[in-house]
Amino acid sequence: MRQILLMLVICSLLTSACTNILDKEPLGRLDADLFLQTKEDAVQAVNAAYGPLMFNSANSNFYWAFGVLASEQAVVGGDGSRPGLTEIDFMTHTPRTQEFNDFWKLNYQGIVQCNLIIEKVPQVNMDVNLRNQYLGEALFLRAYYYFLLTQVYGDVPMMLTLIPPDELKIPRTSKEVIWDQILLDCEQAASLLPIGYTSTDAGRPTKGAALALAAKTALYQKNYQKTLDYIQQVRGLGVYQLMADYQDNFRKENTK
Repeated sequence: MRQILLMLVICSLLTSACTNILDKEPLGRLDADLFLQTKEDAVQAVNAAYGPLMFNSANSNFYWAFGVLASEQAVVGGDGSRPGLTEIDFMTHTPRTQEFNDFWKLNYQGIVQCNLIIEKVPQVNMDVNLRNQYLGEALFLRAYYYFLLTQVYGDVPMMLTLIPPDELKIPRTSKEVIWDQILLDCEQAASLLPIGYTSTDAGRPTKGAALALAAKTALYQKNYQKTLDYIQQVRGLGVYQLMADYQDNFRKENTK
C-alpha cells in the first residue's frame, strides 16, 4: 500500500513539474510590431514578399498549368503524382483541386506580406529614398498578386490592411473593383520606384514594370485609351524599345 501511495505522489510531482516546464511563453517569436524596427528588418520583409513568385516544389506554384495545360499547348505528363494537373488538362477540375487551393493560399501569403510592409515600413527610421523604394516594391507586388488572382479566380476577397485571423472571413470583391485598386497601386508604385537598379538589385520591379502592369490591367478593363496612356509613359522613360523581330522576345539570349 505504501508503495502505491509513493508512486502516486511521484507521478503527481512529475505531472506538476512537466506542466510548469511546458507552460511558457513562446521564445524567439517576432510579431509584426516587434519585427519591423530597422532598415535590416525592412529589407528582410521586402525580400520575403517575393517568395510566392518562385516556381519550386515548396511553393507548389502551378500558375503555368492553368494556362498551358488548360489549353492545347501541352498535355500532362509525369508519374501521375499530381492528379490535379490531369484534372486541369482534362477540364475536370473542381474547387477541391489541390493546385488551385495552393495557388490561392500562395498569393494571399504574398499579399499579407505586402500589407505588412505598406503598414509598418513607413514607421522605420531609415533613408527616405530606400523606404520609398521598398514601399513601391510592396505596392507593385500586391498589385501583381491580385492581378494573378483575378486571372485565375475572377472575383476574390480584397484585403488592403493587416486583418486579425478571426476577421479573415470576408466576401469576395468584384474583379472590376480589384482592377481599379491594381491601377492605384501601380500608379503609386511608379511614383516611388526607380527607373533601374544596379546589378546587385537586378530583378526588383521598376517604374516601367509598374506602368506596364497598369497598362495590362487597363487592357483587361477594355479601357483602351488608358492602356495607350500607360504605354506612352513606359516609352517616355527612354529605356525600352521593341524587338525588330517579334520572335526575339522568346529567345533565351534576350531575356536579360
